[in-house]
Amino acid sequence: MTADGSITMGFFEEKKMRNRLTIYFVVVLILALTSFSIMLKSQLPLTSPSPDLVIGLEAFFILTLLVVIFSIPLLSSQSTVSVVPPVIWSMIILFGPFYATIIAVVSNFIYDFQIKKVKYRLIAATTAQQTAAVSIAGMTFLWTGGKVGNQEISSLIVPFLASVVVYLLLDSIFSSCLIAFSEEKSIYDAWAVNYQWMVPYEFALIPFSILIIFIYQLLGLIGLMLFLIPLLMIRRSYSLNIDLIKTYKETVQAFVRTIEAHDPYTAGHSNRVAKYSKSLAKQLKMPFHEIERLEVSAYLHDVGKVANYFSENILTNEDKLEPEQEEKKYIHLYQSNHLISGISILKKVGEIIAHHHERWDGTGYPDGLAGKRIPQPSRILMIADAYDAMTTDRSYRKAMSRNEAIQELQGNAGSQFDAKFVNIFITKCLQYNEKEQKLADGNAKNIKSSSKGH
Repeated sequence: MTADGSITMGFFEEKKMRNRLTIYFVVVLILALTSFSIMLKSQLPLTSPSPDLVIGLEAFFILTLLVVIFSIPLLSSQSTVSVVPPVIWSMIILFGPFYATIIAVVSNFIYDFQIKKVKYRLIAATTAQQTAAVSIAGMTFLWTGGKVGNQEISSLIVPFLASVVVYLLLDSIFSSCLIAFSEEKSIYDAWAVNYQWMVPYEFALIPFSILIIFIYQLLGLIGLMLFLIPLLMIRRSYSLNIDLIKTYKETVQAFVRTIEAHDPYTAGHSNRVAKYSKSLAKQLKMPFHEIERLEVSAYLHDVGKVANYFSENILTNEDKLEPEQEEKKYIHLYQSNHLISGISILKKVGEIIAHHHERWDGTGYPDGLAGKRIPQPSRILMIADAYDAMTTDRSYRKAMSRNEAIQELQGNAGSQFDAKFVNIFITKCLQYNEKEQKLADGNAKNIKSSSKGH
């Protein structure tokens, strides 16, 4: 484990990740080839395209490529998102699955290879993903009664919606799997971070796809090119939403840096508490959005320390504190809640922070809540905060050993802490971290001995 608390990936872990990626690539490639072959067979015989069809295909290819070029980087990965889905759905109805697949795949390949310049292996994976998603969505359109080129909206509704749902489902699954296997995350976490917020946006794009079809049939190429404007406006809303989330996370990190600048003894404390809290929350199978909120709470739980009532250097005082100073030290809890609750998007975060000094027996503060009346996230945060505080040096005492801190947690389980949570934290979270530490240390020794041998 590195100094900032991040986990050092050993040789075997890296090899395991490469193996998972290889298996995923093979599975997606087989699925892509199979689905494309079945789709192609259902489209045979393919006749020579008419001049009007060629012009239409060229126009949609240009539109697709332009939309793909304006892709937006996702939050926690090197992947991107674009507003290309409604264009693909429109092509399935207007030209059929074969041409829609070819245009979508070629556009994506050009963007990855010539513009984004990603690795060949990743290009192969995204090409296979796109091929499978569009081919299967196109076949779904045909199998549910859809007819290529049909202009009757009443007969298009069911096949169109079926193909859209299949495409969105496959696209999000493929992309989440690729991110998860590339970055050692769970598939659900990869989806929740990068795609969950997009669900309402993508379903809102369905009417745009229908509109593209009618405008193209009514105005031809001119109408199609004019439609680039609303697509770019939708792309802008995607970008603003991603920027807002990034700004939110950057603001949280700025708070953390400010806290640590005022109290050098707690440098890295918030990050470690966040890591411990997230680990315990995952063991308790908490919903992803609640885990994210808890993680932010852990980062900001000491934000009240920056208030001006610490002008007396209480935090860095190496002498034993007077009773008045001891009482004043805990005012940061109220101040943290006051500062955080004043920001609307952090109101629930403030509630978690407000109760992380309650006690299971009801003798804590600020409200003397007991047992399960204390919010679950607050019960998690108090354990993570206490463990890290005990195992790090402070101005007024030296750090406890890991075993001493564990004994302290066990001794206060059922009085200060939730006994069930303490047991899970010790047996699952800390044991897992210890194994990772030993693996990292072992890999470091192997690398060192290997370098000496050369």
